[in-house]
Amino acid sequence: MKYALLLYFDKKTQNKINSLVKRLAKSGDNACNFDTAFPPHITLLIFEKENARGLKKAFENFVEAITKDEVKFASLGVFNPKVLFLSPLPNEYLSRAQSIAHATFSLATTQFDEHYIPNQWMPHASLGVDMQPQDLLTAFQTAQKHFKPFSGKIVRAALTKCCPQRQWLEAALKNTYPNP
Repeated sequence: MKYALLLYFDKKTQNKINSLVKRLAKSGDNACNFDTAFPPHITLLIFEKENARGLKKAFENFVEAITKDEVKFASLGVFNPKVLFLSPLPNEYLSRAQSIAHATFSLATTQFDEHYIPNQWMPHASLGVDMQPQDLLTAFQTAQKHFKPFSGKIVRAALTKCCPQRQWLEAALKNTYPNP
């Protein structure tokens, strides 16, 4: 089974991203596949595991090790040829969260998606996925007109099961790092 570890935003950030997604959905003639399976998020890991053994504990350890924080979305991006996304500026928080996620879940699995391993991962919040070329172009042009850089707060983490996508575990993040 495929799993994904996600970081969720506060309501204000979710609303801002959802507002842009709705504009994009209205911009094309075709039904685009806009990323609405889960609330707006940043995916830290995608991995395969035959059974769930060890995943709940890994998730709990991950949540215990990271905190709420802020990210700044500075630009739009494309994973050619099918994905439109918001691109946050690289920062210590995102780098640390992905590193901790990989280390924590490495105790439960070794079958990570190659795009979600350290030094390969590019943080992003998808706006549209599995898009046709013309839909991607139209959506990008619309996003370009309406996107302004903004900051958002990461406040929750979730471990989801994929294909079909469904949420499995979710937890609020702490306000401060634990004492060493």
